[in-house]
Amino acid sequence: MGAGGMSGHEIKISVSNDRLIEGLQRAPEVIERNVDAATGRGAQETAREMVATLIRNRSMARTKLALSILSGISKLGPSHYRVSPGSDYARAVEEGTGPAAGQKAYMPNPVHLRDYVKQRAGINFKGKPGTPTRRQAMDEIRDRAWALAMYIKRFGTRAHPFVKPTREKMQPRVLELVLGAVQKSLQQIFGTPGGASA
Repeated sequence: MGAGGMSGHEIKISVSNDRLIEGLQRAPEVIERNVDAATGRGAQETAREMVATLIRNRSMARTKLALSILSGISKLGPSHYRVSPGSDYARAVEEGTGPAAGQKAYMPNPVHLRDYVKQRAGINFKGKPGTPTRRQAMDEIRDRAWALAMYIKRFGTRAHPFVKPTREKMQPRVLELVLGAVQKSLQQIFGTPGGASA
């Protein structure tokens, strides 16, 4: 299981013992079915934990990034899943940008920051389109977005990791799920507890 596009954040589990090898020779489909279900569940739990981490570190103004994670679970093969944020700015949230992340300064497009500014500042559009009240709110958002873009150009954005902490937290849980699936498989194959260790 891995976080696609952000290398080094895979959760890899390998389990081996004599009873498991014997079970694989006798009924590989039982083990494959149970372990695949366990890793699939691990992928679902990992996606939910990733979103919870984003919420805890206040890294999103809208749900676009969270929804991209929840819909970004893909099965790559038997017992091999990827939980991958599909949002184009996921890496920037995870690693930071510009000088704050030890990178070259850049100027973001202020237009792309307007929705973020509107959400964070709690600015509401009052009045009908074209009225002075509405224009004033739109001007405030435009001006704040420009100021934020200038700030980002000068300082960058701090990292708000959500993939790495999720991987660290979920590694033991995925191991627990896989070992449980192996145990269940050996019981189904041999009718007695088989015991498996990582």
